Amino acid sequence: MPELTEEPADTTKELKPAPVQGRWRQLSLLGGTMLVENTEASLISGLFPVIRHSLGVSLGALGVLTAAGRIVGVFAGPFWVWVAQRWSRKGVLVLATGFWGVWGIAAGFAQNFTQLLILITVLAAGYAASGPLTTEILGDLFDSESRGRAVGMLYGVINLAASLFATLKGQLAGVDDGWRWGLWGIGTVHVLFGVALLL
Repeated sequence: MPELTEEPADTTKELKPAPVQGRWRQLSLLGGTMLVENTEASLISGLFPVIRHSLGVSLGALGVLTAAGRIVGVFAGPFWVWVAQRWSRKGVLVLATGFWGVWGIAAGFAQNFTQLLILITVLAAGYAASGPLTTEILGDLFDSESRGRAVGMLYGVINLAASLFATLKGQLAGVDDGWRWGLWGIGTVHVLFGVALLL
């Protein structure tokens, strides 16, 4: 009597993993934090004439602020990735790109250029986590077929919203201590995004 044998499995068809629940909502939160970070970074350069007048600094101070933020970001980015691999990517995002907004709020209270430089540099160190961790999380949320569309939507909406924020940001130049109000507002929004990410 011939032995019954199982038919070989069809390996040509791969099962697609089920889409991650709430992935578009999570993408919108990631996009929100990136938008606020970009707005906060451009706030200093955009309102520097007002800051210069308020703190009595030279034009070269803008270069120092910008360079300090970029230099610290070179070292802070890999550090946050290292921490996220040993702790939690979500935890690092909540801390570094959410609750880190308290440094922006503190920068709004700066009374001289040295205080502003220190606080803005610390702020930039936290925001260096956003880019690499967002890229990793996008890879987890979306499969290869939908990842390109998700990335396109993320950066498209960020650029569109950033252009709208640029108009509002310009209005702060006509307000007494408008740059302070800008830092307080953006820092507060960042903390709120941190709470949203935590939840």
